[in-house]
Amino acid sequence: GEEQRIDWVETIQASSKRHIIPSVKFSLDQRTTAPLPEDVSNIAVYASKMQLTMNLLHEGDLYNLLADLDTGANGLYGISRCSLKQTARRNVDDALLNQLNGNCDLIWYTMGEVIEQQYDENGEPISADDTMMEYSAGSDET
Repeated sequence: GEEQRIDWVETIQASSKRHIIPSVKFSLDQRTTAPLPEDVSNIAVYASKMQLTMNLLHEGDLYNLLADLDTGANGLYGISRCSLKQTARRNVDDALLNQLNGNCDLIWYTMGEVIEQQYDENGEPISADDTMMEYSAGSDET
């Protein structure tokens, strides 16, 4: 179906507020065709790469954000890369200054319409335009 980009963004924003994540930034690349095995030709699968850059208070923030995407966002995604890095401690008493930097690459998947290939009497593939023309020609004769 169609990409649910707005839903994905709203889920990230709501999760960030709910779990008091100091900063979540993202970029979402243009949708591309995902590679499929050669024997799969009747379906279109698309992929959209999302890059997340986060300042987290602790590791659980990343877990909570991904859990919210699992349960709250419409769509199927996979994590292609994710890393956490401790920032330099400036003040032991101020938790907001003692953060983790998180960077993740997600791939959101969407599917196109399933297309069943039709063939003519000679075994040649019929295009959608040919089918419409044949149908139109047949309907004029009645």
